Amino acid sequence: MYNSTTDDYTGTTKQIANRVDTITDFSAKDGNKIDLKGLGFTKFSGAAAVDAAPKGTLGFDNATSTLSGLDATGKNELSIILTGVTAADLSDASFIFA
Repeated sequence: MYNSTTDDYTGTTKQIANRVDTITDFSAKDGNKIDLKGLGFTKFSGAAAVDAAPKGTLGFDNATSTLSGLDATGKNELSIILTGVTAADLSDASFIFA
């Protein structure tokens, strides 16, 4: 569980791949939600380029099945792999922001 954005791991791509959190049974269709209260996220941008998104916006990379959010400096604050999920499966309703 994340209690702050510093709970996520940042490092090289190989290091992140070895330590990123993975959710294997997430289903927005079944009403599952990811609780992000207190982490400063306010919006899901879909499969849009996360690099260009404003702080507090989450994006989803279909190629890696990774949900991620960026801070003001452009570093990942949060990275979660959602196995079997695509950006089309997610919306703002898939998350608890506040």
